[in-house]
Amino acid sequence: MSLFDKFSSRENLKQAFKYIKNELQHSSLSISPINHPALTAIDAIGEQFFVALEKYIRDGKYTPERGFFVYIAKDNLGLRPVCVLSMIDRIVYQAIFNQDILGFKLDGQLSDKSCFAHRVNDDTNSDDFLSHYFNGWNSFHKSQEKAFRSGYIWKTEFDVQQYYENIPIGKLIKHLKADFGVKDEKILELLKKQLSAWIEYSDLPKGIPQGSNASALLGNIYLSSLDKFAENELARKGIRYFRYVDDIVIMGKKKESVLKATEKIVRFLRDYNLNLNEKTRVKELEDTSTIKAMRIFSEYDDISTEIPEDEFARIEANVPTTIEKISNGESIDKLELRDLKYYLKIATRYDVMFLFSLIEIIPLRPSLVVPIVQYITEALDFTRIFGDSLDIMFLDGVVENIYYNGEVSEWSRFWILKLIVSNEGLMVSSINREIKKILASQETTIFKVVGLYYEAMKGRKIEVSLVNQFIQESKNNTEKSLYSFFLRDAFKDARMPTVRSCIEKALNENSHELNLIGCYLQQSNPQIKIDDVDGIFSSYILNKGRAKKERVIETTQQVNPGNYYLVSGDNLLPVASPATLFGMQRPKRVHHSVDLIFPEKVCWEKVMLKMKEGMREVEIFYNNEHIETADYGQLGFCTGKKQQKQNRQWGFLCALSVLSATDIRQATPEKMRSMIAANSKTTLSNGNVYQIKRTLVKRLREIFRTDANPFYDNREYYHPMFSILPEPDLRQEEVWGQGGRLNENRSPENNEEEAF
Repeated sequence: MSLFDKFSSRENLKQAFKYIKNELQHSSLSISPINHPALTAIDAIGEQFFVALEKYIRDGKYTPERGFFVYIAKDNLGLRPVCVLSMIDRIVYQAIFNQDILGFKLDGQLSDKSCFAHRVNDDTNSDDFLSHYFNGWNSFHKSQEKAFRSGYIWKTEFDVQQYYENIPIGKLIKHLKADFGVKDEKILELLKKQLSAWIEYSDLPKGIPQGSNASALLGNIYLSSLDKFAENELARKGIRYFRYVDDIVIMGKKKESVLKATEKIVRFLRDYNLNLNEKTRVKELEDTSTIKAMRIFSEYDDISTEIPEDEFARIEANVPTTIEKISNGESIDKLELRDLKYYLKIATRYDVMFLFSLIEIIPLRPSLVVPIVQYITEALDFTRIFGDSLDIMFLDGVVENIYYNGEVSEWSRFWILKLIVSNEGLMVSSINREIKKILASQETTIFKVVGLYYEAMKGRKIEVSLVNQFIQESKNNTEKSLYSFFLRDAFKDARMPTVRSCIEKALNENSHELNLIGCYLQQSNPQIKIDDVDGIFSSYILNKGRAKKERVIETTQQVNPGNYYLVSGDNLLPVASPATLFGMQRPKRVHHSVDLIFPEKVCWEKVMLKMKEGMREVEIFYNNEHIETADYGQLGFCTGKKQQKQNRQWGFLCALSVLSATDIRQATPEKMRSMIAANSKTTLSNGNVYQIKRTLVKRLREIFRTDANPFYDNREYYHPMFSILPEPDLRQEEVWGQGGRLNENRSPENNEEEAF
């Protein structure tokens, strides 16, 4: 099988789709809910989509569509252009770089000494195409610490100016061919067509789309020449060089050598059409404290390292000062900004005045709008349950005022609008009027997508004519497909000829993304038969599908108004909350592979966990009914590429189970520290135990799908609300030989023998 055939196989395309869904869930450039229509359509059509896409590519019919751009505001009044690709284009783009196509071939030629981010994952069974960002981030800083201890005390750090936007496509393709040995001309030509279709300005053939893992790997490829130059030329002159994406660090034993090395790097990059940002200075390090402080947070990942309680307390104490500096227009350094972002990611301080201070700095720091809004979303959930009604009214007014603030960027307003429409607790009086204004606007704006979702979730009538108007006003096919998706809701009260006409038009468009949505609309309306289909992609899906039993998927016409639905296989799954649809929740990476289903909202007092199999498995009971038996790996309490080693959160649970069987009051930080340390064979402080417990709480909330705290508020010892027992041989201090009492310290088999 040729490399091109392997790339275009349905198995490889399905793998690419799996990677993309995971990537979108954890993207730092979230543009939710823009990707939702195509994801829903592909999940609905299922296997037949990949059968059709395989043949579509192999027949030479695939041509990339032009994406449309959204612009994310920077703090310096600049804009970062983000190209939104059609989902089919994104799948094909990712499929080119899957591990067994070009992924391993390209990544294997990158330097492990200096290139620390966007490395291809060794584990092909993982949902992640790239290795976890934080692993590289940690190594990036550890290497700097090692260099300092070797006498490299002078340091400068800088980043490449508008990195992704300035990569020349022609040079990149030549680099892949000449320096990385990519010989398959069909794949190279297809990749060149894709990148050329996605540039911002057609007369300037440069720039690769941001936010995609495939682009992240290509970015590494383009800077690999710099890595080699630095390792071969600069290392001989007393220089250490490290790179994390486009963040570059140079360290030397002398200040002059660092300055000369920086000048050489500037000249080298100019030959590659790249420049460094101007804010660059050389400083002498006294110790590694600033390097260690930067290690706690990576902007590229949603996993944070565990830090001691005293370190977290330092960050928490400094956050108000950082916010005050921003409010006063004072400059803040990179470390202060990192600390603030880390705090917004994991903190649970929800008092109203603090939230107000965060909202106030949105116009001053547009780059913070996403973590601030996600933090506020979680805070609003807390405030609704535990807060005062006056606090909620105050927050309503503050959020409404910032949305209408003329100094707020369009990107920030987009996120604030999503905050308003996804939080039922926010009583913003003008929201209905604002949505009507957005939908009546003559502008082409992504706000209209949010407006249509809002109307659908409220169960309000959406006119077919309005959706068709948005389709006609769209600038490209990718944007048209977004609006076409809402015909599904608009068809509810429409006449049959109107429904047929809209579906037929989508099916016959010269656009694979519109064809995809057209197939989904027809599948959602099985009573309509359209035989004359000649769309470039719909013909592949429908012609192949005629020989098979027709699949029928229910639509939102048959469900209660006020709910919005995702489609998974043949089933309609209610969206857990509007916040999920709009990407408003703080980043969470779900590690567990078991799906626990409970008859009601989880109450921790009804949960019982019984350890077994040498503390490697646990039986999960709810209200005395067995729910699941799972091992620590299935529950996500593991570490290492092969997921074989129990992590410290599992060690915490094991220690808690033993102490629960004797005296839970012994579960003090000091006692837990010694038990977890003995199990993990590492040295821990009480602060580490505190952070392990915090992480465990997050994991338990994810697994049991609840926001309730599983522990009582007890400052003397760790007191779980749920019951937890150790393995059978440790469950009772006294062994019951016979009688009617349950012998919990014996295995079930032994219990049966004892009954006789």
